[in-house]
Amino acid sequence: MKAALRNHPKMKFGGGIASSWPPQCGGSYDANTRFPIGEQGTLKRVEFLPADRSMPDRLWVTIEYLGNSSSGILQIDDIATLPKLDSFLRSHIGEELSVIGALEVDL
Repeated sequence: MKAALRNHPKMKFGGGIASSWPPQCGGSYDANTRFPIGEQGTLKRVEFLPADRSMPDRLWVTIEYLGNSSSGILQIDDIATLPKLDSFLRSHIGEELSVIGALEVDL
């Protein structure tokens, strides 16, 4: 099924309750640092992380916003779809999250 990434039915986690897009990122900086909210920022890196004792397969994403980098985990319920999502996101490194979220993808 093809749909905009931000609305794609496979972009769910937690039994379909929570949306996985945009990725939630954070980091440690000073008290004045502003972190991206929603689809703010530019995608800088995507890394596939295989399952371990604490978590299933997932993607580690790095976002740049206002000159700062922040990272977070992107998980989806249907882990069989993760390689397609990984490939899709890697092909859009350097683009704004708002642009990526609007793109149609077939997961």
